[in-house]
Amino acid sequence: GSSSQLQAYKRVMSNFSQPIGDGVVDLVMDLGLRSQVKDGAFKAAMSALPHGHLRSLALHFDSHSLVTDEGLEAAARSLPPGLHSMVIDMGNSSQISGQGLKAFLTAADFPLDLRMLRLEALRARSYDVESIVHLASETVPTLCEVQMSADSGISSQRRSLQTYKQVVADFSQRIQVGSATFALVMDLNSTSKVTESSFRSAMLALPHDRLKSFTLHFGYQFTFVTSTAANNLPRSLESLTLDMGSCQGNVCYKHSDPFVSTQALKRFLRQSDFPPGLRMFRLEALHNADDLDKVEPIASEEVPLMCEVQMSSMPSAASNSSKAVSGSLQPLQTYKQVVLSFNKSVDIGSAVRDLVMDLGVQSQVTDKSFKATMSALPQSLRSLKMNFGSHSRITNAGLEAAARHLPASLESAILDIGNSGKITGAGLTALVARLPPHFKSLTFASLSPGRVSRAALKAIVVRLPPSLTSLRLELKDAYPAQDSLKLEVSEMAPPACEVQASAGTGNWTIIKQVVSDLAVPIAKGVMVANILGHSESVDDVRVAAWVRNASGAKRLQRLSFSFQHGKETARNSSAKLSLKETWDTLRELLKASPHLKTSWPTAGISAARVKGSSANATIGGGRLPCSSSPGELPLCSTSDAGC
Repeated sequence: GSSSQLQAYKRVMSNFSQPIGDGVVDLVMDLGLRSQVKDGAFKAAMSALPHGHLRSLALHFDSHSLVTDEGLEAAARSLPPGLHSMVIDMGNSSQISGQGLKAFLTAADFPLDLRMLRLEALRARSYDVESIVHLASETVPTLCEVQMSADSGISSQRRSLQTYKQVVADFSQRIQVGSATFALVMDLNSTSKVTESSFRSAMLALPHDRLKSFTLHFGYQFTFVTSTAANNLPRSLESLTLDMGSCQGNVCYKHSDPFVSTQALKRFLRQSDFPPGLRMFRLEALHNADDLDKVEPIASEEVPLMCEVQMSSMPSAASNSSKAVSGSLQPLQTYKQVVLSFNKSVDIGSAVRDLVMDLGVQSQVTDKSFKATMSALPQSLRSLKMNFGSHSRITNAGLEAAARHLPASLESAILDIGNSGKITGAGLTALVARLPPHFKSLTFASLSPGRVSRAALKAIVVRLPPSLTSLRLELKDAYPAQDSLKLEVSEMAPPACEVQASAGTGNWTIIKQVVSDLAVPIAKGVMVANILGHSESVDDVRVAAWVRNASGAKRLQRLSFSFQHGKETARNSSAKLSLKETWDTLRELLKASPHLKTSWPTAGISAARVKGSSANATIGGGRLPCSSSPGELPLCSTSDAGC
């Protein structure tokens, strides 16, 4: 029989007036001296590329190329969707700059099946080679490797290609990370032959001194991966990504169970020894939006302070089946954002729940720009951290003006005044007075008597919202009579607010402990303890046992009780709270600890009289006599007629 007609499978194209051919699999465009092609013809040729079979595309430039930055950027939008490999050989082109190559990488619609991008013969003298290869590694698909070679221009001999972004997909053999690799992806699919032992070996073999980016891409259920990875993260990491889904363009594969469960993710976040230099943490393609809401608060809290958090979830329309479902992957959104510069308008994401602002010398922030940023805070914001550096230009007036824009959703804040000479107690007092009514947690860092006086600190505490449950004070410089100041602050804080203090070492000591669970013992160093409870659930025996155990706390100086009557008790006029055993225990405790001050509900007020408010309780079923003897506890004021 007759032979079939020859077809071009790999073609080198220098004449751009001829058609490319539908059967071409591997195409090289010679854009140098032989073709003399300009931007218009190059753009037209890119638009006409065959989308059926083309798997490899190489663009070859030389010193005579006429294609400019504009032409290369326009071509970025015409890449065939089936490409597996792409090469850009710069060949000493004088028409394409480093910025032009960056514009191409930014604008390129890289196919999701792309597995290799090579940038060859970059001019090291005129290109910012490091930033280009970092940008390439960020913009290509997750499972695409990046290789690059640079030309010093001193000799015609090119440097060899080196791998900068590496993908590991076979765990059956020893993993070798390239000497230039700074970005590594582990592809954990059903064919990767990964076992718990091989994965642990691979994690231990990672270079801990130079690896900057690390990605775990899940395509199968491996229950041991997150727990093993949590304790072996390279210390040099700046970016960490967990990619949970199987998405290709507008088609996603959603399984009945996620590759990594929500509980496993939570454990990973709490157990991970995150490197201090980590600046980006991404969780991509979570099973659904509910998983995102459960995991995000933990992620924002557990990563280092200056690390941003971005997350995305699978399409909400996806069904719980292994079949392909229509709908594109939800875009990554920033949930924790770090603002380092205010020299132009700051764009805060609409989904941001945790915001960190560095307001030091590098930020170029003024009262005006600070107020403008604060006025644009999203209503989703839950946590705010502000770091005032030694050269911050923000004043008390600027802080007070900005505080008027705190969103009602805000629940926690960290204020580090650093060595700022313009922020004093007056500004912090004005800010505290503007905290929303449901605010829960507040931390002051770098406090010193030179900036926030003793009187100013007490004025701040007096204005704390009643809803506050946590107050942390980092006393960088010692205050006069510091122990008595801690005691005063603890007594002035809201009843349900726990107070902790630190000397700037990172070790926090509980000064005031709020006890809502009587199974929790008193902490070491506690000066003030407050037992909270409801009259229906308070068990006299358990309260007495806790008080008896507290007698060993050497620094305890004040013990208070805050019992609340619930609605059921308030309706029952005969219901009374009996704490006779607690009273007997207190009597013994006071005899042994004459320094201990106590705050006890006034006797003789029944539940029916207080009608469900925070209230005093009847002790022992009736009134107890007053006593002014040492070690005794006055149960009612002298103005009480029944005392």
